[in-house]
Amino acid sequence: MSPKLLIELEKDTFRKTVFDDENTLFVLKGKVVFTPSSPMKVNQISLRFRGKLVVTRGFQSTRKTFFEHQWDFFRDCKSSTIFEAKPYTYDFELPMPSDLPESLEADYAKIEYSLKGMVETPLFSSNLRADKVVHIQQASSPFDSLSYNTLAQGTWNDMINYEVSIPTHEFVPGGNIDISFKHVNKSEKCKIVTVRAGLSETTRYNSTDNRRAKEDGMVKRWLKSCECSVVESSIDSSIKLAIPASTKNVHYDASTEYVEITHRLTTRIEVEMDGDLYTILNVLPVRISRKDSFESIDIPEFEQLPSYELVQLDSPPVYMNLGDIAGALMLPTVYPAESTTIALGA
Repeated sequence: MSPKLLIELEKDTFRKTVFDDENTLFVLKGKVVFTPSSPMKVNQISLRFRGKLVVTRGFQSTRKTFFEHQWDFFRDCKSSTIFEAKPYTYDFELPMPSDLPESLEADYAKIEYSLKGMVETPLFSSNLRADKVVHIQQASSPFDSLSYNTLAQGTWNDMINYEVSIPTHEFVPGGNIDISFKHVNKSEKCKIVTVRAGLSETTRYNSTDNRRAKEDGMVKRWLKSCECSVVESSIDSSIKLAIPASTKNVHYDASTEYVEITHRLTTRIEVEMDGDLYTILNVLPVRISRKDSFESIDIPEFEQLPSYELVQLDSPPVYMNLGDIAGALMLPTVYPAESTTIALGA
């Protein structure tokens, strides 16, 4: 039987919401369990939590650690200590700030959080290691629907009225985007021949220099496309666009200072007129999210105003004439204003 080192967490996924402010903390709680199979010499038992950005370009790889914390549960620098064959448990707790960037994976970059535990032994013995991945996710906002359009409409050359719509702005890998087209041809000079749709993904890579982010590169790729022929007399068409199921082929939307991933649905209505082909182009931003991001977010309850009761009187209230007691009223004493100036650095 071999010695064991385990990292156990109360939870490994944390979801940020739009209601979190700079004072909100996410608490990472857990324990490290070290179980020697026989008496074992140990120099140090430690645990490290790290958030890092990894950017890979060809054969070059850049790593940046933007958050790090370490626990030293046991340390004996001068000599080794013998640990008997029984479980040793070390509890840990870490409040994480809410402004940490969310976990993400793109074509050439990823942001990841991990715990790495280690039991260091004397020179000629093998160290024990344990790893645990922690996920930080950005939950969808209940206000996102205000910033995403799901409808595009217009008139082309006073000849065609058109409308393109989708049921929602948020989708998941492996799902479908149902696209509805409405088109009314008002002229015999042209006819609608085809409707098309395509899903694209854009990834922007930013480099931070002196705490200022600047765009360092952009990659755009088409994920999926489909089309449908239009019957000449038809005024309605529809397309079902399948989103790739594998997260290697489509990545989740993300917005961080290092990497930003967005998706767009592009639709085309192709019109034939006088032997030439014209395209009516529309673009609708969409969001690719995790399935659990659709869970409802509890909107904070704000303090209610106190209730008021209507008071009804049979007659107006009686008011006192203050002219007779005006002399008895005394104004408070007025004191001169005081101010203090503090010279910084004096």
